[in-house]
Amino acid sequence: MEALQELITILNANAMKINMSFNVDKTVAMIFAPKDRRWIVRNDYPKFKIDKSYINYVSQFKYLGHIISNNGSDDEDIQR
Repeated sequence: MEALQELITILNANAMKINMSFNVDKTVAMIFAPKDRRWIVRNDYPKFKIDKSYINYVSQFKYLGHIISNNGSDDEDIQR
């Protein structure tokens, strides 16, 4: 998890060099559980930060008009 935060920090530092910013309200993180529940390694995850703002975890989000869910189902998108 520390490696991912380090990558986010590097991304943010380079974005600032070219005067680019992130909309943290639209930036989310999603955890995809393994199909075999025995492979779950932890139940809680650290919050990631972009600059001084935390990235929220979500169970689903809309990307390019398609609803992506962390359970691998497209039921929400079909119902829409």
